Amino acid sequence: MIEYKNNSNNNIVELTIEGKITATDFDRVVPPIKADIEKHGKLRMLEEIRSFDGIDPIALWKDAQFGLAHINDFSHVAIVVEPAWMRTWSQAVDNVLSAKVKAFEPSQIELARKWLASAPELGKDSVVEYRNNSDNNIVEITVEGELSEADFDRVISQMKADFEKHGKLRMLEEVRSFEGMDPMIMWKDARFAVPHLNDITHVAVVTDTKWMRTLSEAFSSVFPGQVKAFELLQIEAAREWLANACVPSQDSKFEYRNNSNNNIVEITVEGKITEADFEDLLQKAKADFKKHGKLRVLEEVRSFEGIDPMALWQDIQFGLPHINDIARVAVVTDMKWIQTFSSAIDNILDAEVKPLIYLKLSQHGSG
Repeated sequence: MIEYKNNSNNNIVELTIEGKITATDFDRVVPPIKADIEKHGKLRMLEEIRSFDGIDPIALWKDAQFGLAHINDFSHVAIVVEPAWMRTWSQAVDNVLSAKVKAFEPSQIELARKWLASAPELGKDSVVEYRNNSDNNIVEITVEGELSEADFDRVISQMKADFEKHGKLRMLEEVRSFEGMDPMIMWKDARFAVPHLNDITHVAVVTDTKWMRTLSEAFSSVFPGQVKAFELLQIEAAREWLANACVPSQDSKFEYRNNSNNNIVEITVEGKITEADFEDLLQKAKADFKKHGKLRVLEEVRSFEGIDPMALWQDIQFGLPHINDIARVAVVTDMKWIQTFSSAIDNILDAEVKPLIYLKLSQHGSG
């Protein structure tokens, strides 16, 4: 359920979310939001999430379409929600959107309204530096403030010259502070990154922002090179790591086990997932879907050194048609970021997703 409220006297609007979001809910609130954007130009939004039982895939797709079209039409967003992971996610989103996003606990809803009414418009200052070294292939980028499109274009021009000179680069990214980036940069970054995905072998992310270090750890699992996070005080250790780190190994172990007596399957991941690994899993999974209709999956992640981009693409292509064919997923791992991601995805999929640590594996199996 979604409830939308606006105010004829100002550009502050409120969304209240409770339960599961359907495509019908989304279609009902979009027209008044568009009307208010047309009336005021930019909106300040309070989003109160009283409970969240997931979102229909169609509603999620429509939300993405609407968000991209109106990404610059919101100047401030206050997220009022109880779960800590949602507030953490809001803090992360704050730094990639042009809007200022701030999270509040439910007891702070009046403080959120006060912040929306009084928060000043955002400044656009930024400091972005790019440094290279004629003696090696190590480059450094320093970010402070907001990243503008002009900053990005300047850095990309210098990087292209270094790619041409060295072939492959090792990068240190020092983020002293980060107030967001122009939305156009995300599109340009994707276009630049894909052709050069295999041309950066090592990335050291140096920042005191905890969510960035956590995101870097997660990103390391889908990036062909090695990514390692450091605090600002550890910048010399980051430089030493870049200078001395070896090229990552490509070994992997990927096992799929089923049971003829029921619809429970087990997947064990260790190391890096290759395209060949994933193709083998697809054939077995397709047969089990055909036999049982719906599956219950136990995914044991002993270690994870990444996934080939082609395997990731195959995963997306296979996963979308079968999104309603998995009833339950137990994710067993000691990697905290995977546990956090599993908790978040539980609120999007129809399937029940539960993260477990290794100590709880036997307990889960006996329950």
